[in-house]
Amino acid sequence: MKTDSTAARLEDGAITLSCPDHGHRLVPIHRIRGGTRFVMGWTCPEPYCEHVRLVPRLLDDPNAHDESERSER
Repeated sequence: MKTDSTAARLEDGAITLSCPDHGHRLVPIHRIRGGTRFVMGWTCPEPYCEHVRLVPRLLDDPNAHDESERSER
């Protein structure tokens, strides 16, 4: 799995991530926990491309997203 050198660019006021090997926009990887779905990373849609960009905060603490949602309620 490659996780280095993801290209980021500004499009229509939003930052988009693209694969450095193929130039495709990265698509979200979703995770479901407790009936809630959220993005935990991005991957290249090209078959056999192993480029993945993960959200570092969720790698350190998989419950971080759940705790932040509880504090907002």
